[in-house]
Amino acid sequence: MDKIKKQVKQVKDQVKIEVKEESTIANWITIGRTIAVIVGLFFLKDHPVYLAILIVVAIALDGADGYAARKYRSSKRGALIDIFGDRIVEITILFAYAYWGLISYVFPVIFLVRGMTTDFIRVLNTIYPSEKYKHPLALGGAINRFMRGFYAILKASAFVTILLVPKVGFWLMVFAVVINLYRGIPAIFNQRSKTLLKTFFKRITTPVKDR
Repeated sequence: MDKIKKQVKQVKDQVKIEVKEESTIANWITIGRTIAVIVGLFFLKDHPVYLAILIVVAIALDGADGYAARKYRSSKRGALIDIFGDRIVEITILFAYAYWGLISYVFPVIFLVRGMTTDFIRVLNTIYPSEKYKHPLALGGAINRFMRGFYAILKASAFVTILLVPKVGFWLMVFAVVINLYRGIPAIFNQRSKTLLKTFFKRITTPVKDR
C-alpha cells in the first residue's frame, strides 16, 4: 500500500511540474481563443457578423501566441499545443458550417483526415527527436512563415466570407482545401515521416520484453 501511495504521489508531483511548465501566456492565449470559438459557434449562429468578428480575432490571436512565446517564455510542448489549438478551431468551424448547410461535409472530412495524419507524424517527430526537424512544423517545409501567414489569411477569409457572402466564401473554401493539401502532402510523404512511421510501428509490434 505504501508503495502505491508513493507512486501516486510521484505521478501527482510530475503532473504539477508539467502543468507549471506548460502554464505560459502563449499557451493560455491558445486555449482561450479555442474555447472562445467553440462557445461562439453555439451562441452566435444567428448573428453572423458577430461570429465573423470573433473568428477573425481568434485567428489573429494565433500570431499573438507566437509573439508571446518569443517575447516571454515558451514551453516544451508549446508548438504542439498551438498546432492542436489551430486544428480544433478549424475543424469545429468546418463541421458547424457543414451542419448549418453552408458547405458539404467533404470539406471538414478532408481537413480532419489531413490534420490527424500530419499531427500524428508531428507528435512522433517530438517523441523521436531529430536536430534537423526540431520544430514540429519543419516536416515538409510547413514552417515557411510566408506560406503560414498566407494560409492563415486565406482560412480566415473563407471562414468569414462564407457567413456573409456564401457564394464567394464557398470558392475561398475550395481554395483553402487546395492549399491545405498542398501544405500537408509534403509533410506526410517524405523520408523523415516514413522513418518515423516505421519506428513507431516497429515499436508497437515488438513485445515489451524485447524492447
